[in-house]
Amino acid sequence: MLFANNRSRKFLKSDVGLFILMLLTVPLFSTGCDDADMDKLPAHIRSLDSLIILDAETPLYKAEFERQVLYSDSLLLDRITAVATDESGNLYAAGSSWKRNEIHVFSADGVHKITLGGYGSDEGSFLNISSLVTNGGFLHVFDRELGRQSRFSIPDGVLLEVTDADPALNHEAVSNDDFDSTVPVWITQSGDIITEHRYHLNPAFHPERKLVYAINNQDSGIGEPIAQLRDTLFLVGDYAGRPAPFILRYPSHSLITFLNDGHFYTAWSDELLIKKHDRNGNFLKAYYHPYGRASLNRELVIHPAYSHNDQLLRIRESAEYPEYWPAIASMLTDDKGRVWLSLIHEDKSRLEWWIIEDGLAARFSWPSDSQIMHISDCCIYAVEEDETGFKDVVRYGYRLESK
Repeated sequence: MLFANNRSRKFLKSDVGLFILMLLTVPLFSTGCDDADMDKLPAHIRSLDSLIILDAETPLYKAEFERQVLYSDSLLLDRITAVATDESGNLYAAGSSWKRNEIHVFSADGVHKITLGGYGSDEGSFLNISSLVTNGGFLHVFDRELGRQSRFSIPDGVLLEVTDADPALNHEAVSNDDFDSTVPVWITQSGDIITEHRYHLNPAFHPERKLVYAINNQDSGIGEPIAQLRDTLFLVGDYAGRPAPFILRYPSHSLITFLNDGHFYTAWSDELLIKKHDRNGNFLKAYYHPYGRASLNRELVIHPAYSHNDQLLRIRESAEYPEYWPAIASMLTDDKGRVWLSLIHEDKSRLEWWIIEDGLAARFSWPSDSQIMHISDCCIYAVEEDETGFKDVVRYGYRLESK
């Protein structure tokens, strides 16, 4: 293996002690809400119990970052779909390229150790790795296309178990006939598997599709629904008289992220409203801010990206577009239970990131071509493109300094 980590060490040698302060200075909204202000909020916001209005102007901390380690190798991945770390700081990156679906394991300092899996449906192989979770000395790999979980030992990477996710749902309002896709998406510290249930109706004719998330009983195989959310909203164009659905770079869609104890957060990307739930789906509290959404220019979305392809160009030119982009691009949680939101900005070269912990802890700006995918142990792990167009993982240390 040829390891590109030497580039990272060279960077650090010349930049030791250099911290990059990334604070937004663009004013947003004042959020000090008295009774009169609350009356101006949308009805579905005012009706929420335990509502926390986020004040964008007074975050508790300023965020500072330091580039630390580059995780790369000679296998040249086109796509990295999931990233995780274990208690020893080892990094696990699920990637794909040229009919390969593998997990690359690196030491904390960026040295490639082993490769797990391969392309296919045999045990130990994968078709679409959607998430990675480490706990209890195991690496849990969830495959969206195969609908199954694979469990490996840490750190030697021995395959221990492969389990198909196909539980029945125990809920009077949800029929098992409604779904043709069951995917494991998370495992809690206690070993409970969270599954996502989706029915792949054509979004051109069924825009209001649904997702159901369930916590599954290991013995009975029965899933208890904990959340029912809207599925991704597609735009619909026309091609030769036929409806042709497609999604934007930042679609309107539901977001969900889990904590190790089974608590979870949900949001609909069109507004900055984050709800926290307990492991059984009971609502606990909500965070809200009237975020100013970025305007969507349909001409910039269509041209020149699709000008070279007549079919795609016709589809996109015939569709109706929303006036604004969604508010939220992505939502993550870290090992301290905080929520990290990336918010869509007028300047598409960057995203605004907010860290929420009983209020707005910090906010900072981050390049949109550096995709933050995992946060743990005061480090963020971002997927970035190298000079040849392939994907690597970069670790940045962060600290939150009191203002």
